[in-house]
Amino acid sequence: MTSTTHVAPATSTSEDSDTGQALDIWGLNIGYGAGPDVVSDVNLRVAEGEIVGIIGESGCGKSSVGLALLGLLPAAARTEAYRLRVAGKDLVGLGERELARIRGNDVSMIFQEPMSALNPVIRIGDQISEVLLLHGERDKRRAAARALELLTMVQVPEPELRMRQYPHQMSGGMRQRVMIAIAMAANPRLLVADEPTTALDVTVQAQILALLTQLRDKTGMGMVLISHDLGVIASTCDRVAVMYAGQIVEEGTPKQVMENPAHPYTRGLLASIPRRTHAAGTDLPAIIGGIRPEDRALPGCRFAARCPMAEQRCLQPQHLLDAETPGHTARCVLSTRGLVTEDRS
Repeated sequence: MTSTTHVAPATSTSEDSDTGQALDIWGLNIGYGAGPDVVSDVNLRVAEGEIVGIIGESGCGKSSVGLALLGLLPAAARTEAYRLRVAGKDLVGLGERELARIRGNDVSMIFQEPMSALNPVIRIGDQISEVLLLHGERDKRRAAARALELLTMVQVPEPELRMRQYPHQMSGGMRQRVMIAIAMAANPRLLVADEPTTALDVTVQAQILALLTQLRDKTGMGMVLISHDLGVIASTCDRVAVMYAGQIVEEGTPKQVMENPAHPYTRGLLASIPRRTHAAGTDLPAIIGGIRPEDRALPGCRFAARCPMAEQRCLQPQHLLDAETPGHTARCVLSTRGLVTEDRS
């Protein structure tokens, strides 16, 4: 079952056009029961051929955004949005049958742990073929031939052999390639990759990220890359959205966000990355505390309780994302002071 998505009344504007947009979200809220929303007022656009990263610590709401794009949130979830369009199709108000037609065809997802997503008792070739048959292919032989093509496309070695194998007979990186093949089976216009490299070693991570970039270049699809790893985001994405306690607190290009972070939370994330200049035997800077449920109900800045720069005005009703430079926005009343980090060369 999926959650119900509602739309709030909104005045049509020129920004409603989604020409060339793989994803267009405006005013997305996700909640459960009477508690504060786990995701609040998220606006996000992904153009065709663009990779946009969503980054933040565990519990910030980034995976909930990804699941909402496929209608895969739990049935108890309450989802509201002014606009929630994937590949030009409005997801607001759709039932399970309509969402099932959009999944795979228009938007697909790569999950964090392929061993949990793949069926352990079905051969790899049959699992890929099954997806193709669900999305319109009628001939089992053609589905099997296409499955072999997909394994070749995602650079699985000895694809004929892998077609006959079970998931447990493959390495973690190989299983992730199979998941990418399944996600690409129906040529989606939007691919959501939720922590696709977390369980992989550094070398295999680089290979998977390079593969995703190559597929983007080849197909022109848009991509949402969800991660807690700034290095992954910086090396792969065209734009990055930083999330904290259910809100996007900063957005820009990786260069803008990493070289001139305007939100103290982004500064804290950057400071915690190990660097060549870090003195051996000393602890890395850390953001004290963690995301609390009550932070999502604060009228002011949700990071205020952990922010070393917080002032009284930070507790006042929240402000919107403000422009720092063209294409670079931040949700912080202090950001206009030019909060630029130290040289990281």
